[in-house]
Amino acid sequence: MNIIRLRDQKSIEIIRFVMDELKINISPEAAVLLCNLLDTLNLEERKRILNIIKSGIKNANYIVLTIEIILKLLNRAKESHIQDAYLEESKVKSSFKPAKSILDFLSTIQDRKKTEDLSNKSKTFMRIEEKNKRMNAKVLEIRKIEEKTRTKELSSESAKTNIKLQKDMQENRKESNQIVIPKPKIIRSPGYYSIIESVDFFREYFISRYNKIRRIFLKKGISSYADLKELFETNNFPVYVIIMVSSKYLAKNGKGGIISGEDPFNTATFYVPFIGNNREKFRHLFLDSIVALRVYGRNGNMFFVDEILFPDIPHIRERHHTDIPLKIAFLSDIHVGSKQFLAEYFDNFLSFINGKSDDPALIDISREIKYIIISGDLVDGIGVYPNQREELEIFDIKDQYYELSKLLSKIPSDKEILLIPGNHDAASKLIPQPPIPKSLSSDILKLKNVTLLGNPSWIDIDGVKILVYHGTGLEYIAAELEMPIDKPTRLMLELLRTRHLVPTWGNIPLAPQKDDILVIDDVPDIFVAGHLHITDIRISKGGVILINPGTFLGLTSWQKQLGIRPTPGLFPVVDLKNYEINLIKCDAIGCELV
Repeated sequence: MNIIRLRDQKSIEIIRFVMDELKINISPEAAVLLCNLLDTLNLEERKRILNIIKSGIKNANYIVLTIEIILKLLNRAKESHIQDAYLEESKVKSSFKPAKSILDFLSTIQDRKKTEDLSNKSKTFMRIEEKNKRMNAKVLEIRKIEEKTRTKELSSESAKTNIKLQKDMQENRKESNQIVIPKPKIIRSPGYYSIIESVDFFREYFISRYNKIRRIFLKKGISSYADLKELFETNNFPVYVIIMVSSKYLAKNGKGGIISGEDPFNTATFYVPFIGNNREKFRHLFLDSIVALRVYGRNGNMFFVDEILFPDIPHIRERHHTDIPLKIAFLSDIHVGSKQFLAEYFDNFLSFINGKSDDPALIDISREIKYIIISGDLVDGIGVYPNQREELEIFDIKDQYYELSKLLSKIPSDKEILLIPGNHDAASKLIPQPPIPKSLSSDILKLKNVTLLGNPSWIDIDGVKILVYHGTGLEYIAAELEMPIDKPTRLMLELLRTRHLVPTWGNIPLAPQKDDILVIDDVPDIFVAGHLHITDIRISKGGVILINPGTFLGLTSWQKQLGIRPTPGLFPVVDLKNYEINLIKCDAIGCELV
């Protein structure tokens, strides 16, 4: 047999090809054998031989390919007639006769292997070969011991060996093979801020809103875009403009609507004839929201519009998900400190989350929950509404948060808890809200698995983006659009349509900032709110899961005024891998899977 030198260019190319195909280390002698074997074969025939070897090393879990392993695998293939099938097919594809070249070659190698004087091997090859044998033997020994421990208890001597081998295996095993629960990443959360009372400060706030949503429109691919100054100077229609709605009202004939709008430098008036679905779009225009208008003509300073576009979210998009099952429990509106706080309901929730249940399905769900997100109104607060004191059980705000900390401490420490404030909490009454101040939340902050965030907050869990907002102002959306309040996620769709959490200035107190963080400038995978105490879930056209959890508060005077019928103790659990949703109902008796 003519030994091919590995420094030859063709041999080097063959070995590179082999290592790319097999993804395994190769001993020097095995490299020589493969070079001789594959030298005269074409690419397709090489791959067939390598597939035989690849399947063999995969099943046996070898880490170094030696000459003995190659011969054993090819012999096994030959005996099972795999080689014969290959030879028959290759006769058609090549004039090369593999039966003689390959099988005879194997026979020659085996004969030479039996008779060849091993002293002719280089000492270096022998040392490497011996090391490779030991490595493969060690892997096989580990596999045997693992198999044995599944069926019977090892003897004390075997147990010692197993411990040693297991330690070696753990050191060599990559961390990626272990399930690691990812820590939530806080993409954005408001901190403490100051407000400057000046016209310029308010102007910067609205310009920030305008520019952010303008960028959303431009990403959508709006063509022929013009600012209002250019609109007044052109007669080249149609053209799109992007405006902030200053006012809107019906035309006298009722067949159209008139919109007054502005950009950072100019204002203009637009007439929208109610053709197609323009009447419905006109009805859904909120003051101070940003929209795009398609202008098709003008009459003096009045521009005519045939299309209204909302920034909205894409209706087709790829939703992010985790690689492993990770469940989140979404809660809201606990209202600790109120006489209406349903303590027994929450105690049964704590039993559920600790895996104490007669239902195996509930036990499995509780074990798989790794995160709990509570979207505001953690306590009932003090002086939030007139005569609130009459409905309080705990009259000191700090004592309310202390009681909350005692409840949260009963949640297992392996579950991450993320909290934002609501309008009842002792954060700012303006939106956005910073986290609950440390002076009141010191007992909560002692809990290692609790993170206090502001309202609203963006959270990333292994690539899944979650927008958490308390939901203050949803009642005004319902009133303006004359929509029922018992479907909170339907109201949340309006916020996604406008890409803003509080589109109209003045409905609720807003804090003007240079950067309007209430703009929904990214598309969340999950959008969760609260505030209305009604459990509601829906999936938008763009695949965004909209969630409004229930409450742990009974019926209050405020809810009676609004006609709200709360759903206490009812909350969803979402799996971030497949977005499977389970509804859990906890009441005074216990918890059940709805």
